[in-house]
Order: sequence, then structure tokens, then C-alpha cells
Amino acid sequence: MKDIQERKFCVAPMMGYTTPYARNLYRILSKKAFLFSEMIATKTLIHSKNAQSIIANDNQNPIALQVGGSEYEDLKKCANIAYTLNYNEINLNVGCPSKAVQKGSFGACLMQDKNLVKNCLSEIQGKAGRDALSAAIAEAINKKLIELEDFGGVESVHFTSFMLQ
Repeated sequence: MKDIQERKFCVAPMMGYTTPYARNLYRILSKKAFLFSEMIATKTLIHSKNAQSIIANDNQNPIALQVGGSEYEDLKKCANIAYTLNYNEINLNVGCPSKAVQKGSFGACLMQDKNLVKNCLSEIQGKAGRDALSAAIAEAINKKLIELEDFGGVESVHFTSFMLQ
């Protein structure tokens, strides 16, 4: 991954909106905005013939690749792909509340298993380096835990402090 970037303005990952074409437009509008790719499932990124068209990075830096998954080997492969494509960082999706995403064992349902998330992040860190993880993850987790009450009273402060250790 490339240098850690200052984040004064970010364009959030949005399915169907933060496409490579849209990111090119965003980059024209602002050279300094921190961009995110659309969230892409790890299996899709690794096995799909069309994945490159979704995650293409044509000098859109600073930019993060957002992935959804919880299998360690897949996350390692995705971190390598992100590095190869010149992404500044890889961002693990632990906030999407979609039922379809939860069937794939990623997104907000990961907050139920903080050890799994910590291990997933460790696998990403092993290839991409500790600095490559999203600094915004603690804020995103806190916001989602407040919004989603279906997770049995997990305290956001406890979860994020565990994650950031």
C-alpha cells in the first residue's frame, strides 16, 4: 500500500455509485479527496473475470479498496491485489447491514464476533502493513452499533478499543 493520506474529505464506498468512471469524475473535481471503491466481495475479487473493471485504479489515488469477506486466505489475496493495483489501503467492510451481505459472512454481522474481525484485520496487516488499515474503522463501527440494535447490546467503545489494540 502507498503512503497514509490525510482525510479532510472522503467519498464513501457506495454500491453502484463509486464505479471507476465516477471515481475518475470525483478525481477531476478534487485531487485531494480520499476515494473508496465500491465494496467487492473477496470471492468476486479473486475469481471474477469482471472484477478488474470494478476495481480499476487509473491514477485515482489517494484511494482505498473496500472488500467484504471473513476468510483469511481470501483477505490476504485481496490485500496483494490492492497493492498490485496501487491502492493506498484496503478497507474491511464491517458496517453494511444488508441481509444479502450478511449471508456472505461480512458486513455488520461481523461485529458479533470481534475475534474474527481482529484476525481478519491481522491477515490484511500481514501483507499490507499496519498503516494500511482504515483509520475510520472505529468511527464506522461506533455509528453502526448505535444504529443497529439487533446485536445483543455489544458496547461500541469496548468493541472498538478491542479492535484497535
